Amino acid sequence: MHRRTVLQVATTAGLAAALPALHHAPQPARITASYVDRLHERTTRLRRLDDVLGGGDTCRVYLGEVQRTKALLARGSFTGTDVRTRLTGLLAEQAQQAGWAFFDGGHPKEAAALYEESRLYAREAGDADLYGNSLAFLAYKTLPDDRHTAVAFARDSCETITARTPATVRALLYERLAWACAVDGQAGGTEAALVAARESLDDAQDGEPQPDWSVWVDRTELGIMTGRCWTELRRPCAPSLCSSTPSAGTPTSTPATRPCICRGSRRPSSPRARSSRPPRRPAARSSLRPASRRSGPCSGSPRSSTSSASTRNCPPSASSWNSPPVRPQPR
Repeated sequence: MHRRTVLQVATTAGLAAALPALHHAPQPARITASYVDRLHERTTRLRRLDDVLGGGDTCRVYLGEVQRTKALLARGSFTGTDVRTRLTGLLAEQAQQAGWAFFDGGHPKEAAALYEESRLYAREAGDADLYGNSLAFLAYKTLPDDRHTAVAFARDSCETITARTPATVRALLYERLAWACAVDGQAGGTEAALVAARESLDDAQDGEPQPDWSVWVDRTELGIMTGRCWTELRRPCAPSLCSSTPSAGTPTSTPATRPCICRGSRRPSSPRARSSRPPRRPAARSSLRPASRRSGPCSGSPRSSTSSASTRNCPPSASSWNSPPVRPQPR
């Protein structure tokens, strides 16, 4: 084993062990807008832990942030109602992050409870983007158990989209609807949602502010989700999607020669592609993420050397996420 690999694993394991001791700045006598800004920055930094650690390592850390913000709302004194509203919106964001970590770590019941809390906090804060995202998370969590309910959640999440919704948020909600429709066998709904997601990214304005929790959604991520959806449906990629959107780094060409965006796609440059990455199976050992997964196809799916070029980067079906790989039996 290479020395660098040993050091990397040891460093990451040490980070995981030290997470519960994260430092908190003293609470001020009155909570101001600048203090809420610092809490937002802290939440953004802590979100980066999900780039290198699994939900089993981070769920308690994110839950601690949720509980601390709840305490601030319950006992804190605020300089204005708008400051309290902003902190409530931050709590909705933190609950979503904690919910994903529990879901990723194999605790779906805790995840569902946090998603529901997030929906309530987002509604109280009047944050339509976070409210829609909480519904999308509920759809993703519900999908393995009740496909029709999951599709309903996903459609409701897209109903929150307005002209003011940031482009990456629109694309994120639409691609989650596409995945729910694909698992439910709705080819028409899948294609319509993927087209809407692509148009959302195409219509993005230069310099348009994007939330940190959705900024990772780009054309590469959408290409991967497109491949996943049509593989799940066991159908060829729709011409309306393959013929008009070149893959990342591909020069513009004619529809006849342009490559399909759902084939040969690499994993998104941002490792926070959470809507298209499945949760790992619960395991007794630490859920550290190997560095080699950063370049894996289809947001973490194992690469098969025997798969065809058209399906190499996409999993065969949703049921395979939590199943061990099938190995050929000796003859």
